[in-house]
This record gives sequence, C-alpha cells and structure tokens, in this order.
Amino acid sequence: MIGLMWSLGIVAEIVSFFHQAPVFRFFDVQKLMVASLIPAVMRFLMIGYCAESLVLLMIAHALNAATFGGLILDGLWDTSGSQAVYLMAAVFSLAATS
Repeated sequence: MIGLMWSLGIVAEIVSFFHQAPVFRFFDVQKLMVASLIPAVMRFLMIGYCAESLVLLMIAHALNAATFGGLILDGLWDTSGSQAVYLMAAVFSLAATS
C-alpha cells in the first residue's frame, strides 16, 4: 500500500511538471511558493488525521505534486530558468520509473 501511495504521488508530480511552465508565465515565483504551502499543510494534516480513509490518503498523496513540484521547481525556476526545471523534471521522472 505504501508503494501504491508513493507511486500516486510521483505520477501526480510528473503530470504537474508538464503543466507547470504556463503557470510560471502568469504568476511570479514568490506567489507560487506561498500557494504551495497551503496544500503542504493540508497534505500533512490529512496524513496524520485521516489515515483510516483510503480515499483521503490518496488525495493527500496526490497533493505531493503541488507541494514538491511547487516548492522545489519554483526555486529552480527563479534561480536557473526554465531549462533547469525541464531537466530536473526529466531526471525525477526517470528516477521514479526505474
């Protein structure tokens, strides 16, 4: 079950990586980082308090795309630009599938 939940989070990350570039065109990095904190808090609260519900745990792990993708890739985008984000997304995608 842990592996399935982890896989769900990884798949959600990969999907968010492919759709993140247009988001960066409309919002600045600081706003996106702050917005990433809300799903992060929700995710950890759901994992802690809703562990008996499989559906809520699946939603919590899918929120990993917003927390990881938002915080890590926002920082990369701000310091290194879009090429670094695409390279990092490809590396994480390949690492997740191996």
